[in-house]
Amino acid sequence: SDINKTNITDKDTNKLSKLLTPAEVRDYLHLGNNKLYELLRRKDFPSFQIGSRFYIIEDDFADWMASQCKKNVFASYRSERNKTKLK
Repeated sequence: SDINKTNITDKDTNKLSKLLTPAEVRDYLHLGNNKLYELLRRKDFPSFQIGSRFYIIEDDFADWMASQCKKNVFASYRSERNKTKLK
């Protein structure tokens, strides 16, 4: 049974991404609890759950935010372009 045991060293933990708590994400995005948990349950949001606790990988969260900004910029551009065509 010792074969399946692994020892995690300080060197290994340096490779791990930082985990954010839902409260940290809520405060950062200025969300209420309802919106926060709605976001945590979205398939495209980078969170995972262990038991009843949610966790967010910081690097994946940053990537997700960047992708949301790109979506919103393109959506705004398309919306403005369509308004111009209608005039």
